[in-house]
Amino acid sequence: MIQPEYIHQFWSLPTDGLVKQLGASPIGLSTSEAKRRIRIYGPNRIRATKRTDTLTLFLAQFKSPLILILLGAVILSFFLGEPVDASIIIAIILLSSVLGFWQEKRAADAVKSLLAIVKIEVRVLRDGVEIDISAEEVVPGDICILNAGDIIPGEAAILDSKDLFVDEACLTGESFPAEKQVGIVAASLATSTALLITKGAVSNVLDLCSSVELPSGCHEMAEMRKGIERQFTALGNDGFRTLGLAYKRLGDVSKIGKQHEVGMTFVALLVFFDPPKAGVIEALSDLRKLGIALKVITGDNVHVATSVARNVLEYEPRVLTGRDLRLLSNEALRSRAPAIDVFAEIEPSQKERIILALRKSGNTVGFLGDGINDASALHSADVGISVDCLARKRLEGASSRCS
Repeated sequence: MIQPEYIHQFWSLPTDGLVKQLGASPIGLSTSEAKRRIRIYGPNRIRATKRTDTLTLFLAQFKSPLILILLGAVILSFFLGEPVDASIIIAIILLSSVLGFWQEKRAADAVKSLLAIVKIEVRVLRDGVEIDISAEEVVPGDICILNAGDIIPGEAAILDSKDLFVDEACLTGESFPAEKQVGIVAASLATSTALLITKGAVSNVLDLCSSVELPSGCHEMAEMRKGIERQFTALGNDGFRTLGLAYKRLGDVSKIGKQHEVGMTFVALLVFFDPPKAGVIEALSDLRKLGIALKVITGDNVHVATSVARNVLEYEPRVLTGRDLRLLSNEALRSRAPAIDVFAEIEPSQKERIILALRKSGNTVGFLGDGINDASALHSADVGISVDCLARKRLEGASSRCS
């Protein structure tokens, strides 16, 4: 077998040739071979940087140009016979160094805690069977099976795929919209006829359909769409989250793909209700008495977001959508943001922009987030509060900023 480190530009090699060079197999590696390779190549993780001990970290504080200037001032003060001035400068140097050391030590400990908590699992083929293993146990030649939301465990070539979309934000800086992608489920019927079932955002599903199925029979989408959209809006105004459901009989096909998602039949609205938690209205009333205004930032559609906000705020909220926000300059957003109660249909990248606009308009901003998509907004706020344990660890190393 050719050593994996000698395979250059693997992405340009034919699939069969790459599999052969890696000594891989369509049914995956054997357990014994995987163990042999991990002994040879080591764990699948980035090589850890050399850790700095406590004493070295403290002494590093004295390498700052400002500290060196102050040390020079101490020497000059002693030379000029000003011991009091020298003592004051020494006290400032020690206080600054201790504070810097304390912040860096907390940051290092927070990162260590986060790395200890985060464990990424990967599904691979071993001995012809799908199993879940730690990403660190993946070895060259493993056949990895990826599903929606999975993290790619390393450099890899695609052997087979269907409706594959990759989030490359960390590489390209591009931010994808927060709307849900349409999901596909294939069912096998007794008649050997393939049935494609699609569910997703109502507008997306309606775009795929040419007809609507009712108890009275099928009707053309053109004559039914406005009624469905009115019902969707009414449900949203009552605080219900709604998905669309459609299907299509495909006949005898062996493989179903996105190209089949045309001419479908709309069959139902799936309705969900997630009421506000008990005590929310009272809590918000207490905040208002303390002079704290609430702003809701959500990816939910504008109808649901407005309804929920109306119920918990007990007044008609002022709303700005992500689509409208994209049209505003930073100066215009800074002017409008303080008066807005609800930011709806917001993309993750827009949250940070809203926080910065509120801060630049003279407000002290606290942000409550619940996921990794909120990391940049949490960092941009004066006070970041996370209800997600991993994000909380992430924030432990960040210094608070209050104005």
